Amino acid sequence: SSRRSSPSTSAARAAGWGTIGPVNPEAAAIAERLDQVRRRTLALIEPLAPAELERQADPIMSPPLWDLGHIAAYEELWLVVRLGLG
Repeated sequence: SSRRSSPSTSAARAAGWGTIGPVNPEAAAIAERLDQVRRRTLALIEPLAPAELERQADPIMSPPLWDLGHIAAYEELWLVVRLGLG
């Protein structure tokens, strides 16, 4: 078929989010922005060695890897559960 996806729909699919039917434009915009933020977050931690990602720098702080896990859990909550992009 020659049907083309909108840029937002394409961004959601490229980010690994499946779609069923048309994507709500607001949800797609949120998904696209979260994708940009995810890429920026991963770029910030790219220079860190695996040991640095697992190290707890201070007793009251989580290791960076834990923070990444929390970010992923919230993305899933926002995109899959609340916006139905899963």
